[in-house]
Amino acid sequence: MASTTKREEPQKLSIQGLSLPKPEEQSFEDRFGSFVGSEDESDTIQHSLIEQIVNMNLGLEKQIETLRLRLDFGRKHHHAANESEKLSMESEIKVKTIKIDSLKTELNHKESSLSQLEEDTDDKRSKLAEIQTQISEMKQNVDAATTWLTEIQKEIVNLESENRQLVSGEAFEKAQKDIVTLKNEIYTFQQNIKVMSKELNRAREVVVSQGNSMKILETDKLNIQVKFKEDLQRITMSVRFEIERMRDIMQNQWSEMKYLREQNHTVRQDVKEIKNLLSLAQAQPDSSRLAKRQPESTLSSFPPSRNPTRKPSHPPLPALSPKRTFVHRK
Repeated sequence: MASTTKREEPQKLSIQGLSLPKPEEQSFEDRFGSFVGSEDESDTIQHSLIEQIVNMNLGLEKQIETLRLRLDFGRKHHHAANESEKLSMESEIKVKTIKIDSLKTELNHKESSLSQLEEDTDDKRSKLAEIQTQISEMKQNVDAATTWLTEIQKEIVNLESENRQLVSGEAFEKAQKDIVTLKNEIYTFQQNIKVMSKELNRAREVVVSQGNSMKILETDKLNIQVKFKEDLQRITMSVRFEIERMRDIMQNQWSEMKYLREQNHTVRQDVKEIKNLLSLAQAQPDSSRLAKRQPESTLSSFPPSRNPTRKPSHPPLPALSPKRTFVHRK
């Protein structure tokens, strides 16, 4: 019955990485089929099984230590890279903040200068209004003087006609003196009118030049405001882009740390599974002694595959998690 019945073979334990080579695959009959034979063969098989288990244990311990060292090195390197990246981002943000503060200071200075220019412009406008008022008054005075001069000329004509009528006497002399005095006044008044005309022309030129300078100042003010708004918008967009990029980097770093924690948890689960396998493997020599004394009970502990309700006394070795294999490849 022992030779014809097919027993369920345990699953093979395959491990990838820098460790001892995999043991050669053996069938269940090659490992445990000789338990029903002689005592010497069973002792030899027990020693070989113990040596294989010890070798597997040493290989697994080396793999676990290698994984732990690689995880520690990767965590330290990742932490150092994160810290350096964080420091560089903080320094860039500080530089951008200092630049923004300097631009704000420059903006305040330019605003104060613009307010001063506006005050100066208002003063000049008020002065120009006063000058224009004075010019209008002077025009009125000139018009009045011209009217008065016309009247004086008419009076001179009348006096000359009266002078012709006078032949001699004190009236003639008095009239002559009045005529000379009026002529002198007319000459002086004409000179004053010429001077006033020159002053009016110069005042007009000053008004035109002041108007041109005011237009230039307003154009410069608009250009300064537009340029500053463009600079401020460009710097704000660059700072916002740097902050978004740093946020993405920190989120990726958090995801990587989460992935490392999951890998560490998987390694711990694999270590627990390996310890359970080692404890089951160490319990196999005791079961072999019981099988030598009671062969029938030993054979009954390995049921045939057609009886799926009973579980074997020696459970199969489970394969490692695929995440562990991925860590070895990484």
